[in-house]
Amino acid sequence: MYRILQKETLTPVTKLYVIEAPEVARKARAGQFIILRVHEEGERIPLTIADFDREAGTITIVVQEVGVSTRLLGTMNEGDCLASFTGPLGTPTEIEEYGTVVVVGGGLGIAPGANLNPENQIAIFEATHGTAPSIAGKNCANPCSLILSGALMLQHMGWHQAADLVEAGVQRALAAKTVTLDFQRQMPTATLLSTTAFAQAVIEHLQNLSA
Repeated sequence: MYRILQKETLTPVTKLYVIEAPEVARKARAGQFIILRVHEEGERIPLTIADFDREAGTITIVVQEVGVSTRLLGTMNEGDCLASFTGPLGTPTEIEEYGTVVVVGGGLGIAPGANLNPENQIAIFEATHGTAPSIAGKNCANPCSLILSGALMLQHMGWHQAADLVEAGVQRALAAKTVTLDFQRQMPTATLLSTTAFAQAVIEHLQNLSA
Protein backbone atom coordinates (compact mmCIF):
# COMPACT_ATOMS: atom_id res chain seq x y z
CA MET A 1 0.00 0.00 0.00
CA TYR A 2 1.14 3.55 -0.72
CA ARG A 3 0.65 5.98 2.15
CA ILE A 4 -0.24 9.66 1.77
CA LEU A 5 2.40 11.48 3.82
CA GLN A 6 1.32 15.02 2.98
CA LYS A 7 -1.78 16.63 1.49
CA GLU A 8 -2.01 20.30 0.58
CA THR A 9 -4.98 22.17 -0.90
CA LEU A 10 -3.81 24.46 -3.71
CA THR A 11 -7.30 25.48 -4.94
CA PRO A 12 -10.77 24.20 -4.02
CA VAL A 13 -10.40 21.49 -6.70
CA THR A 14 -6.61 21.07 -6.86
CA LYS A 15 -4.61 19.09 -4.32
CA LEU A 16 -0.92 18.27 -3.85
CA TYR A 17 0.01 14.86 -2.43
CA VAL A 18 3.31 13.44 -1.25
CA ILE A 19 3.12 9.64 -1.56
CA GLU A 20 5.35 7.07 0.12
CA ALA A 21 6.60 5.02 -2.85
CA PRO A 22 10.33 4.23 -2.45
CA GLU A 23 10.60 1.85 -5.43
CA VAL A 24 9.05 4.42 -7.76
CA ALA A 25 11.13 7.29 -6.32
CA ARG A 26 14.33 5.30 -6.75
CA LYS A 27 13.93 5.21 -10.55
CA ALA A 28 11.85 8.34 -11.22
CA ARG A 29 13.10 10.95 -13.67
CA ALA A 30 11.78 14.32 -14.81
CA GLY A 31 8.96 14.08 -17.35
CA GLN A 32 7.66 10.68 -16.29
CA PHE A 33 4.27 9.75 -14.83
CA ILE A 34 2.59 7.20 -12.59
CA ILE A 35 -0.74 5.38 -12.66
CA LEU A 36 -2.63 5.03 -9.40
CA ARG A 37 -5.82 3.44 -8.10
CA VAL A 38 -7.64 4.83 -5.09
CA HIS A 39 -9.08 1.38 -4.21
CA GLU A 40 -8.83 -2.17 -5.55
CA GLU A 41 -11.81 -1.82 -7.92
CA GLY A 42 -10.94 1.75 -8.86
CA GLU A 43 -10.18 3.39 -12.18
CA ARG A 44 -6.50 3.67 -13.17
CA ILE A 45 -5.53 7.36 -13.25
CA PRO A 46 -2.35 8.57 -15.05
CA LEU A 47 -0.70 11.53 -13.31
CA THR A 48 2.52 13.44 -13.95
CA ILE A 49 5.31 13.13 -11.39
CA ALA A 50 5.62 16.69 -10.09
CA ASP A 51 8.61 15.95 -7.85
CA PHE A 52 10.44 13.06 -6.19
CA ASP A 53 12.83 12.52 -3.30
CA ARG A 54 14.99 9.41 -3.63
CA GLU A 55 16.31 9.61 -0.06
CA ALA A 56 12.87 10.03 1.49
CA GLY A 57 11.34 7.54 -0.97
CA THR A 58 8.50 9.87 -1.94
CA ILE A 59 6.69 11.00 -5.08
CA THR A 60 4.80 14.30 -5.32
CA ILE A 61 1.72 14.58 -7.55
CA VAL A 62 -0.74 17.42 -8.18
CA VAL A 63 -4.33 16.42 -8.92
CA GLN A 64 -7.28 18.39 -10.28
CA GLU A 65 -10.64 16.93 -9.21
CA VAL A 66 -12.58 16.58 -12.48
CA GLY A 67 -14.16 13.11 -12.26
CA VAL A 68 -15.37 10.47 -9.83
CA SER A 69 -11.94 8.96 -9.17
CA THR A 70 -10.07 12.24 -8.66
CA ARG A 71 -12.86 13.51 -6.39
CA LEU A 72 -12.65 10.28 -4.40
CA LEU A 73 -8.91 10.80 -4.10
CA GLY A 74 -9.68 14.29 -2.82
CA THR A 75 -11.52 12.81 0.17
CA MET A 76 -8.42 10.91 1.30
CA ASN A 77 -6.17 12.39 3.96
CA GLU A 78 -2.67 12.07 5.35
CA GLY A 79 -2.14 8.53 6.62
CA ASP A 80 -4.57 6.95 4.15
CA CYS A 81 -3.20 4.46 1.61
CA LEU A 82 -3.71 4.06 -2.14
CA ALA A 83 -4.42 0.62 -3.59
CA SER A 84 -1.75 0.89 -6.29
CA PHE A 85 0.88 3.35 -7.48
CA THR A 86 2.65 2.12 -10.60
CA GLY A 87 5.68 3.76 -12.18
CA PRO A 88 7.74 5.50 -13.21
CA LEU A 89 6.28 5.33 -16.73
CA GLY A 90 6.95 7.21 -19.97
CA THR A 91 10.06 8.63 -21.58
CA PRO A 92 12.01 11.02 -19.35
CA THR A 93 12.54 14.60 -20.46
CA GLU A 94 15.84 15.09 -22.29
CA ILE A 95 17.88 17.67 -20.42
CA GLU A 96 21.34 18.63 -21.68
CA GLU A 97 24.15 20.01 -19.52
CA TYR A 98 22.97 23.62 -19.48
CA GLY A 99 23.47 24.17 -15.77
CA THR A 100 20.37 24.75 -13.65
CA VAL A 101 17.24 23.89 -15.65
CA VAL A 102 13.65 24.62 -14.61
CA VAL A 103 10.81 22.90 -16.48
CA VAL A 104 7.19 23.89 -15.89
CA GLY A 105 4.47 21.75 -17.45
CA GLY A 106 0.91 20.63 -17.04
CA GLY A 107 -2.47 22.02 -17.89
CA LEU A 108 -6.21 21.52 -17.65
CA GLY A 109 -6.64 18.85 -20.29
CA ILE A 110 -7.22 21.16 -23.27
CA ALA A 111 -3.93 20.72 -25.13
CA PRO A 112 -4.22 19.36 -28.70
CA GLY A 113 -2.59 16.09 -29.70
CA ALA A 114 -1.03 14.76 -32.91
CA ASN A 115 0.81 11.59 -33.90
CA LEU A 116 2.94 12.37 -36.96
CA ASN A 117 4.88 10.03 -39.24
CA PRO A 118 7.83 12.08 -40.58
CA GLU A 119 8.47 9.63 -43.42
CA ASN A 120 5.09 9.67 -45.16
CA GLN A 121 3.29 12.57 -43.39
CA ILE A 122 0.42 10.30 -42.31
CA ALA A 123 -1.01 11.73 -39.09
CA ILE A 124 -3.65 11.08 -36.47
CA PHE A 125 -5.06 13.96 -34.43
CA GLU A 126 -6.78 13.38 -31.09
CA ALA A 127 -7.64 14.92 -27.76
CA THR A 128 -5.01 14.52 -25.03
CA HIS A 129 -7.30 14.06 -22.02
CA GLY A 130 -8.65 10.77 -20.65
CA THR A 131 -11.97 9.13 -21.42
CA ALA A 132 -13.73 10.47 -18.27
CA PRO A 133 -16.40 7.73 -18.15
CA SER A 134 -18.08 9.39 -15.17
CA ILE A 135 -19.31 12.26 -17.36
CA ALA A 136 -19.89 10.33 -20.59
CA GLY A 137 -23.17 11.30 -22.26
CA LYS A 138 -23.82 14.20 -19.89
CA ASN A 139 -22.92 16.97 -22.36
CA CYS A 140 -20.61 18.68 -19.86
CA ALA A 141 -17.10 17.71 -21.03
CA ASN A 142 -14.67 20.36 -22.23
CA PRO A 143 -14.25 19.99 -26.04
CA CYS A 144 -11.23 22.34 -26.33
CA SER A 145 -8.65 19.58 -26.73
CA LEU A 146 -10.61 17.97 -29.57
CA ILE A 147 -11.34 21.31 -31.27
CA LEU A 148 -7.69 22.41 -31.05
CA SER A 149 -6.57 19.01 -32.34
CA GLY A 150 -8.74 19.77 -35.36
CA ALA A 151 -6.86 23.06 -35.75
CA LEU A 152 -3.59 21.12 -35.70
CA MET A 153 -4.95 18.89 -38.45
CA LEU A 154 -5.80 21.94 -40.54
CA GLN A 155 -2.27 23.26 -40.03
CA HIS A 156 -0.86 19.89 -41.12
CA MET A 157 -3.01 20.03 -44.27
CA GLY A 158 -1.72 23.49 -45.08
CA TRP A 159 -5.01 25.25 -44.28
CA HIS A 160 -3.30 27.77 -42.02
CA GLN A 161 -5.93 30.51 -42.16
CA ALA A 162 -8.69 28.09 -41.18
CA ALA A 163 -6.55 26.75 -38.31
CA ASP A 164 -5.87 30.28 -37.05
CA LEU A 165 -9.60 31.04 -37.09
CA VAL A 166 -10.45 27.94 -35.04
CA GLU A 167 -7.78 28.77 -32.46
CA ALA A 168 -8.98 32.37 -32.27
CA GLY A 169 -12.57 31.18 -31.83
CA VAL A 170 -11.58 29.08 -28.83
CA GLN A 171 -9.52 31.92 -27.37
CA ARG A 172 -12.42 34.38 -27.66
CA ALA A 173 -14.90 31.95 -26.11
CA LEU A 174 -12.59 31.48 -23.12
CA ALA A 175 -11.81 35.21 -22.88
CA ALA A 176 -15.56 35.89 -22.71
CA LYS A 177 -15.69 33.57 -19.69
CA THR A 178 -18.14 31.22 -21.37
CA VAL A 179 -16.82 27.87 -20.26
CA THR A 180 -17.65 24.26 -19.46
CA LEU A 181 -17.96 22.82 -15.96
CA ASP A 182 -14.26 22.06 -15.39
CA PHE A 183 -13.29 25.71 -15.91
CA GLN A 184 -16.39 27.19 -14.30
CA ARG A 185 -15.50 25.51 -10.98
CA GLN A 186 -12.38 27.67 -10.89
CA MET A 187 -13.96 30.81 -12.41
CA PRO A 188 -16.88 31.81 -10.16
CA THR A 189 -17.91 34.72 -12.40
CA ALA A 190 -17.90 32.64 -15.60
CA THR A 191 -21.00 31.56 -17.53
CA LEU A 192 -21.51 27.79 -17.46
CA LEU A 193 -22.07 26.16 -20.86
CA SER A 194 -22.69 22.59 -21.96
CA THR A 195 -20.31 20.88 -24.37
CA THR A 196 -22.51 21.68 -27.36
CA ALA A 197 -23.19 25.24 -26.22
CA PHE A 198 -19.46 25.91 -25.87
CA ALA A 199 -18.83 24.51 -29.35
CA GLN A 200 -21.61 26.78 -30.68
CA ALA A 201 -19.99 29.77 -28.95
CA VAL A 202 -16.70 28.95 -30.68
CA ILE A 203 -18.51 28.74 -34.04
CA GLU A 204 -20.17 32.13 -33.49
CA HIS A 205 -16.83 33.77 -32.65
CA LEU A 206 -15.28 32.10 -35.69
CA GLN A 207 -18.06 33.42 -37.93
CA ASN A 208 -17.62 36.94 -36.56
CA LEU A 209 -13.88 36.76 -37.20
CA SER A 210 -14.31 35.57 -40.78
CA ALA A 211 -17.14 37.99 -41.66
